[in-house]
Amino acid sequence: MTNTTDNQEKSLAWEDLFQEGTLLDLDFHRFRNSIRLQPEDLGIKETPEIKKVVSLGVLHYIDQDYLKELKHIGFLAGVALEKNSLNFNNIQGVRFVPKANLEALIEELNTLKDSYDTESSNFISTFHDRFELNKPTIKEAILKITDDEEISDIVVNRIENNLPNISDKFGMSWKLFNITMPRNEGISQFTSDEKSQVQDAIFGMISGLRQQIQDRLFEVSKLLKDGKTITMKTVNSVNEVLDKVSGLNFLKDAKLNENITRLRDALDASVKNKDNTPILAAIGNVEKSLKEDMKQAIDTAANALSYKRVLK
Repeated sequence: MTNTTDNQEKSLAWEDLFQEGTLLDLDFHRFRNSIRLQPEDLGIKETPEIKKVVSLGVLHYIDQDYLKELKHIGFLAGVALEKNSLNFNNIQGVRFVPKANLEALIEELNTLKDSYDTESSNFISTFHDRFELNKPTIKEAILKITDDEEISDIVVNRIENNLPNISDKFGMSWKLFNITMPRNEGISQFTSDEKSQVQDAIFGMISGLRQQIQDRLFEVSKLLKDGKTITMKTVNSVNEVLDKVSGLNFLKDAKLNENITRLRDALDASVKNKDNTPILAAIGNVEKSLKEDMKQAIDTAANALSYKRVLK
């Protein structure tokens, strides 16, 4: 007879998943460089009635182009994270990074953080000077709205006297962490809940990778059905997704690998023969195949993970 401890050891647990990787929570924030004008800023007495019908625009302290490089760094950080991690549905905003991808991701994030720190420091140190240069433009804009120079001066002075302290408005950092459950007989009733949660995480990862392929195939299918011949640009865009998905398939979803091979062969055949028929046929088969056997894929991955831990 198998005792409770043995069952608990062999049941799917968080440590099974985290022997293969870790969670990463990326925090990226920057100064918005704007305020929203209120009716009173323009000499309009705000009443409930006016509030219902008047919605004023956003005013930028300085030219938004000065934030362009910081925005781009944020975009690149998102690309790096997307390329090296998977969905983790259990915690919003958190990604699962397979251990094979972790070193490359951290190296890329460190490089981007160095650039981000340099750019944000430069923005902070020059912010007030740039605002001074932008004051005439702000005043001119308010003047055109109100046609009242006194109000325009009042608005600009109010903005200047209430400039925010932006030194703490920038930041790029990340945390690595895992999920663990305490192990003792007193909490053995939670084992089934833990198994279900880990299965949900596995489902999110497998379905997320499959969906990435389906999304790209939808775009290609639409393009080809419009009568356009497949090009190397299209081939490269599909292969880019296939390479990324293949590199993140640490759960060894066999159906995913099978269909990646099928698509590569069809792409080669279509390009070689200048004929869309092979890739269109493959797209139909792959889309159908990737929607099947999700439960089997989850069970296979879960069994492989827990078996690997028991062997240790």
